[in-house]
Amino acid sequence: MQIKVQRQEQPQLATVAVSSQGVTVRPEHVSVNVGGIVDWRIAVAGNMPPLLATLSFRNGSPFDWTSRDVIVDSHESGIAVAAKPRKKGDFKYGVRVVEKTSGRMIGEDDPLLDDHRS
Repeated sequence: MQIKVQRQEQPQLATVAVSSQGVTVRPEHVSVNVGGIVDWRIAVAGNMPPLLATLSFRNGSPFDWTSRDVIVDSHESGIAVAAKPRKKGDFKYGVRVVEKTSGRMIGEDDPLLDDHRS
């Protein structure tokens, strides 16, 4: 999966779908300008305990951070992380979701944020 950065005014949305079957980030390719906005929305299917979702960039980040943690209640769904890319490049990132109290792994996905253009 990837995010491609290009000139756009609208925030670009990546949805992190969480269910008892695991985690999937869609779309696999998102385009956004340097200085534009990427919104990661977490959508929980079904009744699940409170979750801890971690968004992390392991080998460089287009942002001024490399990792963000978000606590998610299964009854809530909305923008969990909104960020503005600060630099161009191809960036692999991961999304990992665990049960907040037990630490039990729910799932993870490994999309790509790419081709940041000013």
